[in-house]
Amino acid sequence: MYAYIKGTVAYTTQTGAVIDVAGVGYDISCSEPFLYKLTSQVGKIVTIYTYLNVKEDEMSLFGFETIQEKNMFLNLISVNGIGPKLALSIIGGIKLNDLISAIVSGNSMIVNSVKGVGKKTAEKIIIELRDKISKSFDYDSSAVIGPKEELNDIMSDAIATLIALGYKEADAIKAVKAAYSDGISLTQLINRAMTRG
Repeated sequence: MYAYIKGTVAYTTQTGAVIDVAGVGYDISCSEPFLYKLTSQVGKIVTIYTYLNVKEDEMSLFGFETIQEKNMFLNLISVNGIGPKLALSIIGGIKLNDLISAIVSGNSMIVNSVKGVGKKTAEKIIIELRDKISKSFDYDSSAVIGPKEELNDIMSDAIATLIALGYKEADAIKAVKAAYSDGISLTQLINRAMTRG
């Protein structure tokens, strides 16, 4: 039901967009990056891939820019403990290819970087979805990060810091690996990696 909705962007709110379809306004929750795009498309016709979440006391529509994002969302909510709102936050907080790469490579640190996702939850997502994601999604395999055992604690902390500062996952790891040397402090590593990045 409601595989997608095509209509005019009537207006946007802090959490989503209202799409006018033949005089009916559909209130659709969207990720922040997608919402930002929709805000610039008010008055234009768009197609939004949707998921209808039905609870005892409410029904909510969640919207996605691509079918791939919607499929990732469906995989995320299949994990026990991951609700639609948290799944939407994950979709909005990590670029799709980076998220796929993190899950396939077992890099829970990247998933853990999203607000509201604890370490155990991130590891659970990887354990439950790793095989499924690697088989069902096309992605840039060159961006896949190697096993996390390749990174020591200082490197992992530096990478997490760079990601929090807005670096892409692959760029952060590349910069940290290039900047690392034995005996370097975390602060030195971050500063050197930022210079290289």
